[in-house]
Amino acid sequence: MSQNIKKNDGPIQLGGVIQDILKTCRPESSQQLERVCEKWHDLVGSKAAENTRPEAFKENVLLVHATSPVWIHHMQFSKIELVEKVNVAFGEKIVDTIIFKIGRVVI
Repeated sequence: MSQNIKKNDGPIQLGGVIQDILKTCRPESSQQLERVCEKWHDLVGSKAAENTRPEAFKENVLLVHATSPVWIHHMQFSKIELVEKVNVAFGEKIVDTIIFKIGRVVI
């Protein structure tokens, strides 16, 4: 028997086990997207969070879906500030730019 196996003294929550497994299987960009999604409301505010949602993350480019062209236009005005907010929130430069496009926004 391997020495790395630890005896469990009680039940383990399945959700925690699945999260641990997913962290080892998913690429870093997927993990970063999940982290941005978790903080999105705090980063953009409640109204913008209802109408926009991070959708993909690749090579420091964040793709954000918006409910309408009006919201894309609105978010473009705060794009530079939002890039800075995301990077400050994570304590490292994870986003270079943001691309906004019309897409499904699930709250």
